[in-house]
Amino acid sequence: MNFINDGKLADMQDSLFARYLKGDRIPEEEIMCLEGNAWVSLADFLAPCNLVIRHLCLIDLLRKHPLRTLSITCQMKIVAPKDLYLEGYSYWLYTKPFIVEHLKKFPDDTLKSIVRSIDENFVKTCYTVEGIRYPAPFGDLRHGPLEEDLQFSKIVVPETIDIFPVSRSKNKFNIKPAPIGFNLHVPINEKVYSIIDGKVIDTEAKEEFKWYTGYKDKYPTKWSEIRDLCRIKRILSLFRI
Repeated sequence: MNFINDGKLADMQDSLFARYLKGDRIPEEEIMCLEGNAWVSLADFLAPCNLVIRHLCLIDLLRKHPLRTLSITCQMKIVAPKDLYLEGYSYWLYTKPFIVEHLKKFPDDTLKSIVRSIDENFVKTCYTVEGIRYPAPFGDLRHGPLEEDLQFSKIVVPETIDIFPVSRSKNKFNIKPAPIGFNLHVPINEKVYSIIDGKVIDTEAKEEFKWYTGYKDKYPTKWSEIRDLCRIKRILSLFRI
């Protein structure tokens, strides 16, 4: 049993996934280390998130058996209840390759439909600057456009749309709170943003959207992380998961 989490767990997952894609043999003890991660077991309920989804996909791939497909699907329905990934587009890109690879090995119509719908909904809720599509401003979002395939998608981008947690009317966004237990990447407060001269502006604070540059930048001290973790909205949301 181990409690590897946060950056160390993400690095481990990335390393093992890269080795898997290369066709390397993964020693049994490393697979057992994944299976024995008690933090992931707790987070499955207390903090559904990208790390849990990636972890479940990775174990199935390494074990060559889709035992966790249902668990992956359940996590996805929590983190994307209306097929819009609540951690934001950057974390969707961080999670998606693991799911796509899982689907290649273990096709599943329900999970495939969720992935397709999430991509489509990121297009429908996007905004455009100089002909380039950008994802709606919510979650821990790095500054960057939608994937190349979605830039040229024939999906119609409506002038107004409402897909939780995003409500958009032309270039004005209303982002609704979407707490999921102790997941620290999801929007926790209601925000209104406007696209002005190509920039995402918080209409209340009169400042640009705070782009995500990394977990350590967001939480420079352990206290800042704990303080955000213990918000009452997050605790109460546990009863709705």
